[in-house]
Amino acid sequence: MLHDHIKVIKWSLNFMARLHCFPIIWDKDKIKFKKNLFFTRFFEIVQILYFVLILYVILIQVHADCGVQILFSLQVGLGLTMIYLWGMGVQLAKIGGTLLNTISAFEIWLKHNFGGIFSNMERTRRNTFLRRVLSFANGLCPAVGILRMRRLANNSCNPIFLGYAIGYCAPCGEQVSNYGVETLKLIKLGVIVPDGLNVTVEVFKSMLLNFLKILFPSISTGPTRISLSSRIELYRCLEIVGKELNHFGSSRIVPAVLIVCPMVQIFYTFVLIKFYKTQSVGGIITYCTVVILCVLASMAFDTFASQIGVKSDQRRKEWGKERGLKKVERKILTSLQPIRIRIGSNFVDRDTALMEISIDNFHLSGVRVTNEDTDQSSDFSEGLKFSS
Repeated sequence: MLHDHIKVIKWSLNFMARLHCFPIIWDKDKIKFKKNLFFTRFFEIVQILYFVLILYVILIQVHADCGVQILFSLQVGLGLTMIYLWGMGVQLAKIGGTLLNTISAFEIWLKHNFGGIFSNMERTRRNTFLRRVLSFANGLCPAVGILRMRRLANNSCNPIFLGYAIGYCAPCGEQVSNYGVETLKLIKLGVIVPDGLNVTVEVFKSMLLNFLKILFPSISTGPTRISLSSRIELYRCLEIVGKELNHFGSSRIVPAVLIVCPMVQIFYTFVLIKFYKTQSVGGIITYCTVVILCVLASMAFDTFASQIGVKSDQRRKEWGKERGLKKVERKILTSLQPIRIRIGSNFVDRDTALMEISIDNFHLSGVRVTNEDTDQSSDFSEGLKFSS
């Protein structure tokens, strides 16, 4: 049920780790992820200094009467606020590492107990869909790295952390420092080239290595019949992985997705429409690319979560129809619950998911509040419906 998704999950999280979304390092000797505390502390300090720099530049622009060009700085500030609410991976590093460790141990257990059954990824329509989505989404990442390097080198509207730092106002292009211009240009070039090349090389390396693992898995033979007790034990392991996934997806999702993301998208769109004549092509393409990546990531996650819920419920019903079941086995099957991947948590009850993938009709419902006296429930949001 989950063996065809394990490598995709590991590949996606490994890819995010290589892009430094998570400050965790793969330890090949111990075969586990460990958290780099020094890098985490350094990362937090850089975040704080970056935010202070943005506020300082906005203040300078206000005193210099930059006018509506301040919207570019506010755009960067809102984007940074959204990133902070997501935690920038610092708060998610431990949870992400635990999830990867659990999946790694689960994969080792599968190969040890069931031989080659779980090492052969069958090419189904769902797997083909995931491969195409991941290929397209991550194929755009090298383009983002190249655009990043070209934009830093040729565009006056540089990202704010490199704009004011090298002597001029990034959104306006106004020179605010008249000394050491050539030196500052050399410093800028020394920052741009390693940054763009590092992003491009890291993306290509991780993408190629992991795609080889996904597209060309090892094929071996194993037992074709698994006992019911082993299948129940496997299902228990899947429930543990499901809890880790829910724990991973419930961290800092509520304020970032429900409040900041729509505001940032509206503001970004307004800035692009208002200043499309002066906005650089690289900035527009980068914005559209990021939106596409977010949409594809959400679509892949929703597909994965829905498939897990549907397959787990179908598997429980099929096991209950088998002949010769013992009374104890029937009780165990009755106690098993469908695996549901939840997103976030509401503000009142932390145990209730803010959004939950329903297993019957792919309905992404909102928070439900139940009245104990009338036993009626009401939806806070209509939700999104996915056709099966």
